[in-house]
Amino acid sequence: MTRRARPMHCADARQRGALLIVFALLLPVALGAAGVALELSLVYQRKAQLQNYADAVALAAARSLNGTTAGVNDAVLKAATAAADQAASGAAMTWSPDALSFSAAPDAAEADWRNAAAAAAAPAGLAYARVDTRELDMAPVSSAFLALVGGAAPVSAAARAVAGRAGTRVTPLAVCAMGDPTATRSNPGGGTGTGGGATELLQYGFRFGVSYNLLKLNAAKNTVTPEYFLVDPIQQGGGGPGGAVDHTADAVLAPFMCSGTVQLPRVTGATLRLRRPASFTLGGQLNSRFSAYGTGALACLPANAPPDTNVREYNSTGSWMAPAPAAASAAPAAADSDQPYNTVADRAIAPDAASYGPLWAYGTARQAAGGGAISRNRWPALYPVATGQAPTAPAYGSGTPYTQTTVANFLAPTEPGLALRRILVIPLVSCPVPPGADTQAQVLALAQFFMMEQAGAAGVRGEFAGVADESTLAGAVELYR
Repeated sequence: MTRRARPMHCADARQRGALLIVFALLLPVALGAAGVALELSLVYQRKAQLQNYADAVALAAARSLNGTTAGVNDAVLKAATAAADQAASGAAMTWSPDALSFSAAPDAAEADWRNAAAAAAAPAGLAYARVDTRELDMAPVSSAFLALVGGAAPVSAAARAVAGRAGTRVTPLAVCAMGDPTATRSNPGGGTGTGGGATELLQYGFRFGVSYNLLKLNAAKNTVTPEYFLVDPIQQGGGGPGGAVDHTADAVLAPFMCSGTVQLPRVTGATLRLRRPASFTLGGQLNSRFSAYGTGALACLPANAPPDTNVREYNSTGSWMAPAPAAASAAPAAADSDQPYNTVADRAIAPDAASYGPLWAYGTARQAAGGGAISRNRWPALYPVATGQAPTAPAYGSGTPYTQTTVANFLAPTEPGLALRRILVIPLVSCPVPPGADTQAQVLALAQFFMMEQAGAAGVRGEFAGVADESTLAGAVELYR
């Protein structure tokens, strides 16, 4: 049987025509949506590429900042090198130093960001580098479809990155600077002599090779009232003393004392927030350097506060000293109308040899001319006494007790150690400091003190080892966006 074709009704024809019309109307919309999606993906891709570019260049620049003009100039060179490396890996843009600026804070106001020339002219305190790709010459992202839906034509993607130091290896305990940045001490019987003279270099009033109790110092004259301060390790000063948040409470300070760090990007020259404590209660945290950790919630852990590689305490049992020292630091001196509160080792002559404390446990005295080491045979001129036998120059070999490996001067820790952990980097502040428990002071320099024995409420005793260059103390560089 032959089947006859079904005749097309008018309704079917109208339906098919309507579908064709709808399809014709929707096709441009669909194509436009696909185009917008494609262009948006290109914008996001460019944005990610630019952000990676800005991050890499900012990090490279920030690593060179050390508070000097040379550091700023090196940051500019490092930024250009990093930009070239990024361009070689596919970031198609032309670097310009106009995209680079510097400031003292990661969230500084726009007016406080300086270009390279201004930063090089006044580099002190500048610790952060910013890269803004809006200042760069780059091809815009094609945006024909975005323009159809009201977008900009062409679309310009941009990114910004800020990088700087996350912290500094500084102990949050400050003392007064006790004198001028550099000075000369003329010792009795000095002169030039073989192996260097006994005319000494002083830095901020401290003698190399002499141990000080950091809790028994004051730059004021004719007093025996000590001045020492706990440092806010998180927030710098400015605008008045104190603040709403107490960062100098033991619970906050303990981990910073353990690690010997602060979260301040720059300390030298900065104004620090300080607290005058009624007593020093954080000696236990400093003692992690001697492999002594204690117990409790504020105790240090070896993982982030390792001991030194040599934990021998150098106090009255110092085997290289004769006569034996009376304590692990020079004896505090009496009040004098012409003298700050320092030690008998800082006066013209000490009462006896024992009152000098251990000498040269970590380093030697330094010559005023050139800063070279003074020979041991100059001890009689360096350390005169009013009565009795003067300190006898040690007879051990090269180096100093800390660097020895003999039973008398060396003791290994029970945990894996880190060399030089006993060096405390202490801010020296400008004194007098304004009164009050919560106060502020400017940091003049960072001094290194080698811990002689475990600390406590009665003393933090350390041998002066010279002023530190802060550029060697900075922590890792991090991004701040």
